[in-house]
Amino acid sequence: MKGRSYIITILIAMSIIVLAGCAQNGMRDIWPLGQEKEQIIAEGIENMPDDAARVVTATAAVMLGLNGPSDVQFADRAMSRIKQESDVGALFRVKNTRLLAYRTSPDGNNGEMTSYIDFIDGLGRRCTWQLTARYQKSASAIQVVDAAVQPVYDAEPESVMFIVPANAFPFSPASCPESFVRLYQAAGERAISPHDAKNMGLENDWVMIVFFMDRISPSAKMELSLSSEAVGMGGYSKDSRYIDYNGWRVGMAVGRFTIMDNATLKDLYLKAIYTPGEEAGFLRMSHLVGVYPLN
Repeated sequence: MKGRSYIITILIAMSIIVLAGCAQNGMRDIWPLGQEKEQIIAEGIENMPDDAARVVTATAAVMLGLNGPSDVQFADRAMSRIKQESDVGALFRVKNTRLLAYRTSPDGNNGEMTSYIDFIDGLGRRCTWQLTARYQKSASAIQVVDAAVQPVYDAEPESVMFIVPANAFPFSPASCPESFVRLYQAAGERAISPHDAKNMGLENDWVMIVFFMDRISPSAKMELSLSSEAVGMGGYSKDSRYIDYNGWRVGMAVGRFTIMDNATLKDLYLKAIYTPGEEAGFLRMSHLVGVYPLN
């Protein structure tokens, strides 16, 4: 994940309470006390302790609706919570995993861990979930006694922009498909390259479509702005259409202008502006996450 991530405050508090409880119940730390809560102590399944790696692998399989390691079982409560709290979907696969916390009892029969699991689909859409799990170990199996998963939101969502001739776009801004994938594919198939010589100087009515490829929280905001300045967030932001595909946002704006004609026209930029949701607390400040030159 790029830069800094936000996670719902209540989850952080829950994790602190859970981990503090471990120390009081004879659990031993495998990482220094007092480290920052988002410091990574192991990245990648291959670099995690074996028991933690197996729990992460099995949990990710449950979230994706796949069969996981046969030697990892979930108590009914743990399985129910994972299925109810996650909605990753079958289109995704695991991209990366990062271990944030890991504790075991002195006899090694009990463990607790916290990990990030990064998912990605074929389009490049991404989402990250935090897993907190408590488990028991025997010589032949691991029993996950309890587990919780919560989404983690990137502070700098990446965006992709397509410029499509209005007369070639099969959807209107007010009537778009119910699928992010279908809209993305339709835009990509009909998009023009503004840097292609054959398109330079071409005046037309255009549909500009910006896709956030990272999932953002329900309380976060996406905004598009047309401006003659590349810096700042000012500009014309009315008449844009926004669609929320279960956290993956899309913004659409329509305008008539000439592609890449700097010799005769004023500069024109499309800006993608992101405002974090309530999970960011006092850091909830709007900022640019994409600036696209149009002429």
